[in-house]
Amino acid sequence: MKKKGLFAFLVIAVAAVVAALLLGRCEKRDLSAEASQAAVDSYRLLLSGDYDGYVSNVLGSDRMHPDYRSQMVVAYKQFIGQQKDEHGGIMSVKPVNARLESEKDSLVNVFMMLCFADSTNEEIVVPMVCRHGRWQMR
Repeated sequence: MKKKGLFAFLVIAVAAVVAALLLGRCEKRDLSAEASQAAVDSYRLLLSGDYDGYVSNVLGSDRMHPDYRSQMVVAYKQFIGQQKDEHGGIMSVKPVNARLESEKDSLVNVFMMLCFADSTNEEIVVPMVCRHGRWQMR
C-alpha cells in the first residue's frame, strides 16, 4: 500500500514539474520583439513631431527637471530640422535586428535603419530597457 501511495505521489510531482515548465515556456516574453516595437513607436513619435512624447520614452524622463526636459524637446526638434536640411528628412524607421544584452536587466540593443528622403540610409543602435513594465530608451 505504501508503494502505491509513493508511486502516485511521484507521478503527481513529476506531472506538476512538467506542467510548470511548459507553462513557464508559454509565458516567456520575447523581449527583443517588445523592445524593437517600443523603439520604432518612439521614433514614429519623433517623426510625427510629437517631441514631448518622444522625450517621455527616455528613461528617467519622469524625473527630469522641467527646464532640462524642455531643452531636450528643443534639441530633438532641431535634430529633425537638421535631417530635413541635410537629407530631405527621415521618411521611415525600420527595425533591422535586436540583441538581448541582459535578460535580468531587460536590456536590449535595437538596431534600426533610418531611411532618408534622399535615398540614403543610416543604421543606428537604440538601447532599450524595461522599467516597471514599460520599455524606454536608455
